[in-house]
Amino acid sequence: MASAVSNGLLFIYIFFIRSISPRSIFIITAMLDVFFIGGSRIVFRIGRRLRDNKSLSLNNAKRILIIGAGEAGVTIAREMLSHKELQSKPVAFVDENPEKIGKVINGIPVVGNLEKINEIILKKKVDEIIIAIPSAKP
Repeated sequence: MASAVSNGLLFIYIFFIRSISPRSIFIITAMLDVFFIGGSRIVFRIGRRLRDNKSLSLNNAKRILIIGAGEAGVTIAREMLSHKELQSKPVAFVDENPEKIGKVINGIPVVGNLEKINEIILKKKVDEIIIAIPSAKP
């Protein structure tokens, strides 16, 4: 805001007083302001994001298989992906609905049904399984 006000005052001064300075200085000043102020903000955000990603790396995270690619399973996966501090990485969904098998939901593949769960666990190197079927009985 202060930069815009100072540029406006500079423009009024140059326009009305007709000093010897070229009038293009207003445009150059505005462009430099945008470059330096906007650029510094972008660099700060990128640096903060890189720092956060390094501290919350998912390299050592538990590999999670989610049984159920319905609303509950998708919600659990979304929470894991958005909260890296949980140190959990959903690697696949298993679902009994044949229409969902082969699809990718939030970047996570639906790889098969319960009949193939043993080979899926070995192939995906699963550490934990979460059952995300609200109607499932304990």
